[in-house]
Amino acid sequence: MIHFASFGQESNLIKGLYLSFPEFLENSPRGTDQFYEEETNRAGTAWEGTQSITLRLNKTDRKISNVWGYSDGAHQFIQHQDDYFIIEIRNDSFLFDGYELVKKDDWYTGEYQNPSDAKRAKKNALEQAKLKKHHFYIDKETGDAIRIIKGQNEMKSNAMELVIYRLGKKQMDTTFVITINDANATSCSPNSVYSYLISPESNGATVCLQDQDICLDIPFNTNEPQYVEVSRLISDSHATLKHVKKEKGEWDAQEIQSEMKKKTEK
Repeated sequence: MIHFASFGQESNLIKGLYLSFPEFLENSPRGTDQFYEEETNRAGTAWEGTQSITLRLNKTDRKISNVWGYSDGAHQFIQHQDDYFIIEIRNDSFLFDGYELVKKDDWYTGEYQNPSDAKRAKKNALEQAKLKKHHFYIDKETGDAIRIIKGQNEMKSNAMELVIYRLGKKQMDTTFVITINDANATSCSPNSVYSYLISPESNGATVCLQDQDICLDIPFNTNEPQYVEVSRLISDSHATLKHVKKEKGEWDAQEIQSEMKKKTEK
């Protein structure tokens, strides 16, 4: 499972190219040291402050286009209309913001006198589409990008926020695998915070430590975030899950984020 907000000393993502959607799901990219990112500012006010990404081979500078997506080691990206967009997870769904989709009906009239006119019309339609931002989700069976129609995002306001974290100088240097409602697994390293949205249909969240036979049921609550602490101190014989009070959870999470920011600024 990919977390949409995380703060940690190390990422469990592997840098490389995803030739297919299954490679993305398995976090098993290829060509880890064979490419670099080329960034340019995106056009249009909707994309202000964001960069268009082109991937190129280190040895030849040739553009890479025959991939599903890639990871830079910290985030994962999907290729969409000849660009790359960061993937987030909410409500157990893979989401991203991308350019408007262009269908053949948007540019083809069937009245062009020569192929060059048709190519020019298609290019103009694609350039116009790149000025607009839309929300998409990724079909978990096919890996296809599907546009989210206005109104489908309203369930976000009805979702429960679940924050899972590890902290403390005396934590064992061990990474645990966490599942939420039997969803895809996420690695939980020391000094990290993971934030999720849980849909109303789930009626709460069951957080489990894989291979530890430890689970914790969190009742559904939209009034305030729910915090779960993952811990195994050096002095402990086993890992623990704890549903902590709001004030304690917020304090812990803010302290981790503050410490990580200090390390980044040094």
